Amino acid sequence: MNVIKNRNEYSIRVVNPLEKINEVQNIWMKFQKSNDVSYFCSWGWIEAWITNVPKSSKISLFIMEKNGLEVGCFFVGISCSLLGNIFKPKKVYLNASGDRIYDDICIEYNMILAIKSETLELNKILEAIPIKWDEFHISGADLTMFPGSCIGSLGLSSPYKLVEENRLKSPYVDLIKVRSSGKLYIEFLSRNTRHQIRNSLRLIEKTGKIEVEVGNTYEKAVSIFKQLVNLHQKSWKNKGHLGAFSSKIILGFHENLIKNRFENGEIQLLRFHVSGKTIGCLYNFVYNKIVYFYQSGINYEFEKKIRPGILCHYEAVNFNILSGNIRYDFLAGNSQYKTMLSTDYNDLFYGSIVTNSIKVRLKSRLQRLKGNLKKMKFWR
Repeated sequence: MNVIKNRNEYSIRVVNPLEKINEVQNIWMKFQKSNDVSYFCSWGWIEAWITNVPKSSKISLFIMEKNGLEVGCFFVGISCSLLGNIFKPKKVYLNASGDRIYDDICIEYNMILAIKSETLELNKILEAIPIKWDEFHISGADLTMFPGSCIGSLGLSSPYKLVEENRLKSPYVDLIKVRSSGKLYIEFLSRNTRHQIRNSLRLIEKTGKIEVEVGNTYEKAVSIFKQLVNLHQKSWKNKGHLGAFSSKIILGFHENLIKNRFENGEIQLLRFHVSGKTIGCLYNFVYNKIVYFYQSGINYEFEKKIRPGILCHYEAVNFNILSGNIRYDFLAGNSQYKTMLSTDYNDLFYGSIVTNSIKVRLKSRLQRLKGNLKKMKFWR
């Protein structure tokens, strides 16, 4: 454990989470209690992530201290493939390992945890990072929480530059709004969406009523998850893609997450069927009464006019309205069905903060050169 002092008022204490998981848990939980964190920054998700990466991963927990008091914490990962590379910029990652194989679990609503009484200064925290870095990558940052809420403060006077790669909407259904209105959820949707839902219901219910099966025991949850994976992989394979669960690493992460967090009420697995035939399965997280839709497995062996995926989400939203939850979040993405079925949205930031190092300048020049060559049709 090291304490790195800097010229500003912040110092950073470093703990290896792969070696001192209990200490890391205590620190993270302390700050989690004073922050409005998403499921992706809750200890359940963080622990599953830490225990899923190999021991060779370069991950550290940084605990920020000011005047001898702990004021915040966050994880930093260093991409192993770039260690010792004298030509490429050294990249560090917020609450991620830097290894795409393991980071494909896709963190969203990413943030730095801090005590509410402390107004953190992003420039000074970046200066306090006790390792040399050229690019500080931030994936899925919540623009209402730190550091997402402060990235706009990196102005002309800052020694750092903000590089925005993407900004994605995270559509959601405001379940409080729907519940308190006295209206049905379907009434909040567009005329075309209402027509598609009602037409699909009419066609599919010719054979029977749609039933919702809840994975309310661990055994049943596992059964639903297995069918979800099979349906998901089948549909993506038919499209010529690998699918989200093609990686044994990713599949193992979720199997362990379900095993370890089911009893905490954080895992919601739903199966929808009609007359014994599965329509689809949904894999959601539930945290602080917010439902996060993570993945689905849809049965497309219905006539084309039936929209089984939309029906599953429609039924899931209604289920969660009755369950007393406050939001049904579709998470980041521009898929049409997410926009169709949502009432509101949040914004998530994807990008990096870069230094003015020689490596960064060289990379920028090479990228511009490559772009110019492509325009000239010399580059293939």
